[in-house]
Amino acid sequence: MANSIRKMALNEDGLFRIDDFEFGRPLGKGAFGIVYLARLKKTKFICALKMLHKSKINEYSMAEQVKIETESGYKLNHPLILTMYDVFHDEKRFYFILEYAPHGQLYRFLQKLRRFTDRLAASYIYQICHALEYCHSKSIIHRDLKPENILVDCCGNLKLADFGWSTKIRHADTMNTTACGTLDYLAPEIVGHKQYQYQVDNWCVGVLAYELLSGHAPFEGTDDETKVKIANINYSFPDYFSQPARKFIDNLLQKDPKKTYAT
Repeated sequence: MANSIRKMALNEDGLFRIDDFEFGRPLGKGAFGIVYLARLKKTKFICALKMLHKSKINEYSMAEQVKIETESGYKLNHPLILTMYDVFHDEKRFYFILEYAPHGQLYRFLQKLRRFTDRLAASYIYQICHALEYCHSKSIIHRDLKPENILVDCCGNLKLADFGWSTKIRHADTMNTTACGTLDYLAPEIVGHKQYQYQVDNWCVGVLAYELLSGHAPFEGTDDETKVKIANINYSFPDYFSQPARKFIDNLLQKDPKKTYAT
């Protein structure tokens, strides 16, 4: 993918420079940078350009995560995962050239509709499970699944995005202990500072399914309250949740990761 898009660069070496792009509106902003709608001057190719400030990355010791995000982007090639075309950098920033998903975050759809029907939620969960299954087959754990990190393309299909907190399992028996992700979506083993593996993504699918069907996460509260609720698997269903939805979510939100449904 990188080799083919590098033909669109203006430079003889085939490497991108920031001057190769025309910038449109900002698409999103994070702690380490910003994402812009962009267009390559040479071919008018539309993309999203994610810009990360090196000063911020160094300040928070995130260089290793940027490396992993880059490796994950080059390795993953799936229709339900946002394509990373290439990465380049200059003295001040890293730049990720990404596929543009024109309908933006799934979170915005959820805010507009307040909650999804069983049919729509099931369709979205099905797509995310396929994307995660592929990630896991490539030994990658996403670790930050949430509606804000799921984008919607021009056809209404989902694109799993933002691998900034992802990690790679080097060996089948390798376990992680790094606490990261979004609090409402953290698995009990992360909250409890225990070792974990792929099952933390499966837990997130359960939280996501609950949020898509209700409009809010199952363990909402203050930070301390949320941690206690997660540790004790303390949640309840609104009356309108169907029995199949309850069973699916219950089988994912398990305290013992070995009992969690595989995606």
